[in-house]
Amino acid sequence: MACVVDFFLDFLYNFVGTNKKVSSKLFQAMKKSLFFAFWMTLMAGRITAQNVIEVSGEYHGQVLWEADTVKVVGDVVIEAGDTGHARLIVAPGTFVMAEGYYKVFVHNGSFYAQGTETEPIVFSARDITDFNNPNVDSGWKGLYAVNDSGGQDSVLMEHCSVHYAKLTPSSPDNERKGAGLYVDAKKYCRLSHCSFINNKTYGTTNFYDPGQGGGVYVNNPGTCIIEHCLFKGNFSNSRGGGLMAIGNRSFKIHDCEFYENTAQYGSALVMGLGMNSVGPEVCNNYIHANHGNALYLGWDVVTGKLHDNVIVNNEGMTPVIGATSPNTSLYYNNTIVLNQSTGFMDDQTGGIWTIGQQKIYNNIIYFNGASFSFGERQIGFDHTYGNPTIFNNCFSYYHDYPGSVYGEPDFVMPAYGLGPEYDRPNADWSLQNTSPCINAGSTEMSGYPATDYYGNPRIKDGIIDIGATEFQDFEAVNEMPSELLYKVFPNPGTNRLNIMAIMEQPLSVSVYDMTGRLMFYSESASPLTEIDTEDWPSGMYFWKVCATGSTSQNSVNGKWIKQ
Repeated sequence: MACVVDFFLDFLYNFVGTNKKVSSKLFQAMKKSLFFAFWMTLMAGRITAQNVIEVSGEYHGQVLWEADTVKVVGDVVIEAGDTGHARLIVAPGTFVMAEGYYKVFVHNGSFYAQGTETEPIVFSARDITDFNNPNVDSGWKGLYAVNDSGGQDSVLMEHCSVHYAKLTPSSPDNERKGAGLYVDAKKYCRLSHCSFINNKTYGTTNFYDPGQGGGVYVNNPGTCIIEHCLFKGNFSNSRGGGLMAIGNRSFKIHDCEFYENTAQYGSALVMGLGMNSVGPEVCNNYIHANHGNALYLGWDVVTGKLHDNVIVNNEGMTPVIGATSPNTSLYYNNTIVLNQSTGFMDDQTGGIWTIGQQKIYNNIIYFNGASFSFGERQIGFDHTYGNPTIFNNCFSYYHDYPGSVYGEPDFVMPAYGLGPEYDRPNADWSLQNTSPCINAGSTEMSGYPATDYYGNPRIKDGIIDIGATEFQDFEAVNEMPSELLYKVFPNPGTNRLNIMAIMEQPLSVSVYDMTGRLMFYSESASPLTEIDTEDWPSGMYFWKVCATGSTSQNSVNGKWIKQ
């Protein structure tokens, strides 16, 4: 049992280190406290023998894994059978441990791993010796959910953690995609409050090499929603270090963090969507300190949206590549700052490079470096398919586009410098009151979200700011369509989070961390709820305020950053 505690402590240290600067001294104190609590509980006779099962081989119909620990001692395949539809269900609180270089494969069936904030599900491997050596079969081979029979299957993962999966060059080409999770041709796929950490797929640096999708590879789902997830330290030689999304259907990726992933193309995210795709949307994500071109968007659609993302301190090729055929996708209200580009083809651009006819507006595209070009290039495009429409952006030097703003955006606490060595996860990319980006955006387009990247109201007095964050003055109290008046301050903050809401009925207030763990809850909050956050790690949190017992129509939610 002590080794299980050690494992989770090591994992906690690894995870917290992604975006919360916890000192070694503090972590050791946490460790001693946890061990003290563990042994006191053991001596009190309150710990019973752990429920452990072993699995391997072929199973048919519905399979339920409900145990403290599930040991995978051989490849596992779940198929349909006489008992009906194939389905793997993993119960909350289950720890799935691969004892060797094995995979879990759900064939022509559904996969449900729905943990909770208090009982997450963990998938990992016992042996990670030489894990960074592509020629050593260590770690495990990850999760596969494949449909080749035209069924109506789903993949639902909530509050799960997947790490130390690796696909080596010795693996067959058709099994070298999506080391942590590979999803193919499912009707519905939803990943919520999950983390994919230190998963790797190895191949060559060839753009079309099958070794793609270090963390997750999703191919041609009916609908795919990926939300509140963390992709950290994943690797691919070729494309899609953190996430690879391919197909002709509907994708939405929002409120995720992509950090320290590596790939030649799309170190954080690659999306390759055909002409039948409907409304792909990438919004409210924090994409920082990735190695390689951060975003590679191959959208053959006219309705795609890339907005309200913070894309900073990435290093490699052009951070945002809109490599699409002619379309009018929208790129707006992003903060694309302090990235370092080593070039793409014959065109080296530090900010956005595109070959389509996108509308690019209300973005801060500032001080991005391009190693081999003359001077500083923030935006570039190929004329093959026409030109994009560019207006009301903030640049660090002159661009002859309508509504352009030039000069220092005046962020509250940026991570200055080019590349990941300058990255600071607790940086504050909101605007100071001196910023030229305030009230300088265009509202001629429709469909703006209700809130900005930090969860604050997006449009004030009919005017919008440039960039991913909307400047907030303390006196403003904003009315949402739900008629719920609220204010969250300071945001970002340090040792205290204040949530002010005024309604005629009682309020409930809840705050979650990036993993979905409930940090604070009050069922009958006062109009001004003051939350002590001194002991919380630095990073991103999600808050929600709603009328007690009401539906989501009378609620608001957003993000809060602790520095």
